[in-house]
Amino acid sequence: MHAVQAIREDGAPGGFWQITTASHIDWPQQARIVELLQTDGGLAIGCTVIDSAAPADYRGHRDLADPVVLAALARELAANDWQTRDQIGVEGGAGAGTVADRNVVLAIDWPRPGSG
Repeated sequence: MHAVQAIREDGAPGGFWQITTASHIDWPQQARIVELLQTDGGLAIGCTVIDSAAPADYRGHRDLADPVVLAALARELAANDWQTRDQIGVEGGAGAGTVADRNVVLAIDWPRPGSG
């Protein structure tokens, strides 16, 4: 499941961001681009969730040597997962997480507090 969580002890300096990304075996079969960005005050982590360009249905094509056809088959199988298909909606599937867990920019103070 897509998730972004700050891991930090209350009142303590430092900590880290825990960023997880949904599996490609589960609908909506998304990936995540993670970028490190320099800012005036430190660093930022840019996280962008991307979708597959393959069709969401396989349509019985037989040419599995074509990567697009194979990707379409994988997407159809993911959408037909009997354990999670009732969780597929307009916001995504079981692994989509919340909006706050998908496309985010996470700030990091730099240099780190207490690193002197």
